[in-house]
Amino acid sequence: MKYNKCSSVVLAFLFFVLFVRSAIAEGQQCQINIQIISLESASCQKESGVNIVKLVSTHISPYATDLEKLPTFIMSGGDREDLIRRVGISIEATSPYNRLIELPYPEKVIDFSNVPKSAELKIAQKGWRLLDMKSVVYGGSEEEEGAGLVCITLEKEIRGEVVVVSQCNSFYESDISRLKEILESIDD
Repeated sequence: MKYNKCSSVVLAFLFFVLFVRSAIAEGQQCQINIQIISLESASCQKESGVNIVKLVSTHISPYATDLEKLPTFIMSGGDREDLIRRVGISIEATSPYNRLIELPYPEKVIDFSNVPKSAELKIAQKGWRLLDMKSVVYGGSEEEEGAGLVCITLEKEIRGEVVVVSQCNSFYESDISRLKEILESIDD
């Protein structure tokens, strides 16, 4: 009985990985290969030589907030300047973090600032360069601080192409680990 359950789980995982690969490669012609079971491709587009993949979590609670449902974006292409321009990292608190990730409830953001060096060190990954990392704090009840996010954009050159990963998360250890898992999957 245990053998059949284990076999079923392994077969389901392999089917999922093959399905995601074929959907990305054949149906939408994006060239990014991510093999993380907790993520799925929500969209994939190719515009002027730039691949843009939007990944969403497969393990979202039905009670999750809009802040918990923010996607991860992966862009790749040959021209670094074009990619950076398309990401469009913003420095204005009233606008989205960048052109890829539109923060929910922008009117409730009370602080939008650079993170301390210690936070940057936590996200460091060999070969990846941090382009931008901001702390976003939302107002809570009675003019107190509410929920917070850390938005991160990293880049790396891989086999002649530039890859940019952009994500906002709560910056718990599990969030940092998941982001690093994505970066490692791209490296492979």
